[in-house]
Amino acid sequence: MAENKRQHFVPQVLQRCFSTNLKSIGEYLIEADSCFITSIASTAQIPNFYKVNEQDRTSIEKVYGNIETCVGPILKRIQERDIKLKDEEVECLFLLV
Repeated sequence: MAENKRQHFVPQVLQRCFSTNLKSIGEYLIEADSCFITSIASTAQIPNFYKVNEQDRTSIEKVYGNIETCVGPILKRIQERDIKLKDEEVECLFLLV
């Protein structure tokens, strides 16, 4: 099984809501006082961010992966202005916060 070392502290599914092409996003670096476009895959991530130990990291990644799978289609519908959500969809969105 491939080891996923890059973990996003801002889920990619959420970043895509602010992207025009679903692949890149604007980023602002406070230290450099500069803005630029960067890949969603490479922003808001830190290697081994969720690593407590090998077993915990895997379980945390799996939970977040399941949340992103659940939330992705809901966020897409919201962006398309289809915002009549079912109760279970609203509950799923609360998992992000």
